Amino acid sequence: MATNHENCSSESREFCDSVLESLQSITPESFRVTTSTCAFAVKGSNRFAHLYHKQDSLLATVYLRGDEPELIPPLSDSAMFQLREKMGSKWAEEFPTLIHIPTGASPSALAERLFTFSLPFAGKKSRLKTPTLRLNDIMIVDGKIRTVLSTRYERSKILRTRCLAHFGYQCQGCKILMADRYGSIAEILIHVHHIERLADTGERIIDPTSDLVPLCPNCHAVVHLKTPPITLAELQTMLQR
Repeated sequence: MATNHENCSSESREFCDSVLESLQSITPESFRVTTSTCAFAVKGSNRFAHLYHKQDSLLATVYLRGDEPELIPPLSDSAMFQLREKMGSKWAEEFPTLIHIPTGASPSALAERLFTFSLPFAGKKSRLKTPTLRLNDIMIVDGKIRTVLSTRYERSKILRTRCLAHFGYQCQGCKILMADRYGSIAEILIHVHHIERLADTGERIIDPTSDLVPLCPNCHAVVHLKTPPITLAELQTMLQR
């Protein structure tokens, strides 16, 4: 019998319940769909993470949206976010990042990371069946939450690099440089935000200097508290209060 929420270890089940409680404390519209896995979502959004229960010292393995795991702070020295080794299926492409959860890991810390780094990628699905490139200026067709190139991991790197080459690493909302607060370890810790949701616009060419903007994790989480997201101007007004 496959391990699920009902027949897993009590520690794994309690961890999962605590993750849900922590997510609901951040946004009350969080919920869990429990089948063979425990899938987390919010109202009006796709699922942003799947939790596979374990029976032993490993409490769970969580697969989540988002393709830059090196930017997600680890839960502990032994709980690092990582990319899948093998891709190919549609499900794997949508949930390319994973983390193995050891006994003693913090459910609230995992919930915060899922909310900040995975939930923003859970917009409505819009797959590109025939992605195209304009190679003369690296103009990239976008049609889903993540930018589409010939390889999944490289695509976000190109747009991110061009956006940050234009704006730098300063958050365009609160104007913080993460390195000023946390030191050199956070020198490149910055999110790149789509000003217009791809779920709303469908397939289109993305200009990294006008369609994308750098936001710190906090500001990025805040702008996605509403659908459609809070605009940059609205965010800056909020920060002036």
